[in-house]
Amino acid sequence: MPWEPSRNPALGPRPSAPVPSLFSVAVKLLVQHIAAVSSLWGVPDSIRSQLAAAVCAQRKLSPEVALLFGQDTPTELVIPDCSQLDAKAMSGLLQLLLKGSVDSEDGALSPPQAAPSPPHAAAAAAADDDDDGPSSPAAAAAGAVRLERLELGACGRGFDDKAAAVVASAGPVAGLWVWRLGGADWWVRAITAGAPVAAAFGGGG
Repeated sequence: MPWEPSRNPALGPRPSAPVPSLFSVAVKLLVQHIAAVSSLWGVPDSIRSQLAAAVCAQRKLSPEVALLFGQDTPTELVIPDCSQLDAKAMSGLLQLLLKGSVDSEDGALSPPQAAPSPPHAAAAAAADDDDDGPSSPAAAAAGAVRLERLELGACGRGFDDKAAAVVASAGPVAGLWVWRLGGADWWVRAITAGAPVAAAFGGGG
């Protein structure tokens, strides 16, 4: 019986690199065009943090992109490298995360306007509004803070006295159990000196 190869030898050797997953391709595409993304509404928080890590790896964490990750009242946010954020950007991000909005004096750092929702999304939002729960669109629009985990790495450059004042003025955030500010060790010690702290509140890394 004549033998025939299952693959045309003229195509050359098989590629050694594995085929990337659809998720990794989507993340790469989002990172490439992150400046054009207007909203991450509906993106699970765990994926939001993975996207933030990929953005940091490509050095694309601009002040506007940082605020993009803080929109929509996430329950967790991990940004491993905030070294690109200056004091104004860091203050604006902390205001959005801990207070639900950015002060008018920092209006230049306002998050991008979200694109209009399709009709079916609007209907779902209206249905969710009926329960008035903490994760409903109405609660998000009202600036409800739902943070349970916040980790900002390498934020020493932007974490100054104004950023510390934002943290102090926000007061205790109910449900925030993990809070790490990498590179802001001195500020962490100063802020927490006379106040209760979260279960895992660190400044290293």
